Amino acid sequence: MTLKEFAAKAAGRPCNSCSRPLPATIEVEHYDHDGGWEVEGFAVKQWLYATCPACEYQNALWKLGIKGDENRNHGAIAEVRDAVYRHLWN
Repeated sequence: MTLKEFAAKAAGRPCNSCSRPLPATIEVEHYDHDGGWEVEGFAVKQWLYATCPACEYQNALWKLGIKGDENRNHGAIAEVRDAVYRHLWN
């Protein structure tokens, strides 16, 4: 999948910080990351996120509900981590 195709999946989803929908013109940003996604045109996996234009929060694509096969384990690990944090701080 290309960055443009990932951006199309992110468009319209609510920001995890301010809950406003991400615009149709959202761009997916990226950097090299072993736990990221395979993206067409890149030799190494990329961490993908979309910055909300309203509040500037950087939404990781997996937190927007966009999960690729390459990111399955990272998402599961993050869910467990978040559950532990909630337990410790609540």
